[in-house]
Amino acid sequence: MTLTKEKLAKFFQVSEESIYLLIIFLVPLTFSLSIYNHWQMAKNIVFQSLVEILFFLFLSQVIIFGLPKEKIKKSLKFILPAFIFILSLLIATIFSPVKWMSFWGEWQRKMGLLTWVHFFVFYCIFVLLDKNKAQLKRIFLVVVFTLFLVNLYGFIQFFRYDPFSWNLELPVLKVLDYRVFSTLGQPNFLASWLILTIPFLIICLVHSHKFLVRYLLFILIFSSLVILILTQSRGGLIGFFSSLFFCLFCFGLFKLKKKIIPLIFIIVLLVVLFVLSTSSLNFTFKNRLISLSDIKSAAGYRLHYWLASLEVIKKRPLIGYGLDSQRYYLTPYYTKELALLDKPNLFLDRAHNNILDVLLTSGIIGLLCWWAFVISIFYWGIKFIVNTGKYKKEVIFILSGIFGYLISILFSFHTHSPLLYFWLSCGLISHLVVTQKTKNTHYFKERKPLNPPFVYLFIIALFLILGIFVVWLINSYQYLASHYLLKSKTSLIEFQLDKTYDFALKSVKYGRKDPYFKQMFGETMFQASQLEPQTNKRIFFVSQGIEQIQSIPKTLRPIEAKINLPLLLMERIRLTGNDNDKQYAENLYQELTSYVPQCSLVWSLWAELELVLKNYDQAIQKAEKAISLLPDYTKSLYPDIVIEEIVFANDRLARAYFQKGNVEKALDIYSKALKIAPRTPFIWQRIALIYQSQGQTKKAAQAIKQKEKFENY
Repeated sequence: MTLTKEKLAKFFQVSEESIYLLIIFLVPLTFSLSIYNHWQMAKNIVFQSLVEILFFLFLSQVIIFGLPKEKIKKSLKFILPAFIFILSLLIATIFSPVKWMSFWGEWQRKMGLLTWVHFFVFYCIFVLLDKNKAQLKRIFLVVVFTLFLVNLYGFIQFFRYDPFSWNLELPVLKVLDYRVFSTLGQPNFLASWLILTIPFLIICLVHSHKFLVRYLLFILIFSSLVILILTQSRGGLIGFFSSLFFCLFCFGLFKLKKKIIPLIFIIVLLVVLFVLSTSSLNFTFKNRLISLSDIKSAAGYRLHYWLASLEVIKKRPLIGYGLDSQRYYLTPYYTKELALLDKPNLFLDRAHNNILDVLLTSGIIGLLCWWAFVISIFYWGIKFIVNTGKYKKEVIFILSGIFGYLISILFSFHTHSPLLYFWLSCGLISHLVVTQKTKNTHYFKERKPLNPPFVYLFIIALFLILGIFVVWLINSYQYLASHYLLKSKTSLIEFQLDKTYDFALKSVKYGRKDPYFKQMFGETMFQASQLEPQTNKRIFFVSQGIEQIQSIPKTLRPIEAKINLPLLLMERIRLTGNDNDKQYAENLYQELTSYVPQCSLVWSLWAELELVLKNYDQAIQKAEKAISLLPDYTKSLYPDIVIEEIVFANDRLARAYFQKGNVEKALDIYSKALKIAPRTPFIWQRIALIYQSQGQTKKAAQAIKQKEKFENY
């Protein structure tokens, strides 16, 4: 078969279209039970891998056919603002105090410079590739089908028929209070994504002429609005109403009032759904919206971190601290009051406001560049509406989705799926503007044979191999590291401690220099040491954990690593009595309490170390400090977790008094602990030991009975 320019161009067209359609389809749907981070890590791996293959395929096309100069010239006004924004992120990364994290991204979110560059590459290629009406139709069909699957799984979750088991203690959000998160992993992320995708449905509805198709699209719009409400996302609903307002305003401004009837109907439908949901279902979405103004609830929680973010920004306002660096600088602002509004010892890694997040990560320069890019999209979109007769309403719908999304992330932050559809929406507007006067590339009609054909095939094969190599180098290692971490945690639950160690070591190996996998290795080794009966193996596990955490550069150690290192040292002190470890652990707790002075957990663990070192007066001081930093559990949103913290801190306090010989005080402390947590077996065990030491065997036996009763409860 003769290889012609036409055939080769067709190959590139089909291949590149297939890949970007796969990206649009797979990223929102992807999650994996075979890795530790089921959601964001899985989406990041799929997204980056496909973009890398698309890039090398596009590069081989450019080498063979040359640059599409006319298209680039007309696309420059869209690509240049985006490029300048990415350049601002690069500058912030270069000067970041945590360069490694800023480039690769923090494990839980994976939104470092590398990921942003992938979004930019996807956007540029999407804008530059030729797209006819049939191709545009396929994009919309893929979005519609993706939305259908996301909605379907959302309803399955809502009715409690989720086929997947989330029993392992992983960072996965459960379906609590009927909050749906579907395949996106978090209700707020799902809501932001829906804001961007619902306009695609409306455009399809406007363009469809068959009754059955319109009926099905209407049902899908209806179900999408239901799912949006079931997310209970306050920011999501505010964003959606903002997008409706923007859309109505544009229809009125550009005198398209005849087209406004479907929108009015959708608004009425949304109101009806809202009333039904808050009156007949077992959750109070109305209360969640009201809580935005409650300074003691959601408003107070966000306000605290917004104010903390401003304090951090003041210290480095121009270029920020680098992407995914927020956790390092917001953690010191943890306070006792926050434990009332969320789980104790939960340290935020985002400001939960896009403007503040951009200022934190890339400073004023980054924020100005981001706004310049966003404003340029709105400018060219509105100019297109004013000057062009065709596709006015389509551009309005897409711009409305973008506007609503930008409002929603004022209460949240960027993640892979919504951000992908943001760039897709920007790309579609760019395409409509660029293709007004741009013709398809000339080689689509050239049937002249290419000689020798193997040269062209070799170029394509070479760049595809390069693409696969880059995929392996960047993404496969992330997958393997996360996969072996999951296997390590699973082996720990199954008490297969040797396998736990082997898998954890592989996780560190494939994680390369990622601090997270070293930190998790240390945590896992501590847990394994608590289950291992042999002293020499316990020492080995603990020592290996210490070694891995110590290998993390101090500037890159997250708060969890800072907490786990002295904890591991404390365990080794118990087992070996190593004098060097004693002073080292004391110094680390001193640094920790300076870093997070209001974290009760740190003071409580330091009290445990003082008990191990037999510094009982100091143990009492630290334990009392820990108790003073815990909130009133009766007012907490997570009382069980607060009670658990109170019990542990009181246990350390009571043991210190007992070791000092004050038995009555120790028993009194345990008695108070039992008033709030009477079913705590280990407290009854402690009481039994005290009574036994005093020769009160009857009381000791009664305490043991209580212990056994609650162990079997």
